[in-house]
Amino acid sequence: MLEAIVLAHLRYLENVERFMEGGPEPALTPPTECSLGRWLAGEGRGAYGHLPAFQEVVSLHERFHGLTAEAVSLKQEGKEAEARERMNEAYRLFGRIEHLLLRLDEERL
Repeated sequence: MLEAIVLAHLRYLENVERFMEGGPEPALTPPTECSLGRWLAGEGRGAYGHLPAFQEVVSLHERFHGLTAEAVSLKQEGKEAEARERMNEAYRLFGRIEHLLLRLDEERL
């Protein structure tokens, strides 16, 4: 299940990246309404809410969505360099989120 959530966020990031490269405007989702946000608020919190790694994922996930939204806004304003900075940070956070989620999945075993 966590692999599917990670893949969904990778597709989300790819959609924003396509926009950055001149493609269609992506549908942005609030962090509470995407698959990871729902998992974090429900099943994930019940299983892992006591772990520091889980709390870090919650924080990083909110920032991830904020960064992608900022990148889209900056791109629309013609601020390409600033938009790219936000995307670079979003990619970095995505990697950290993925790492933490896989660690949580391993702790389940």
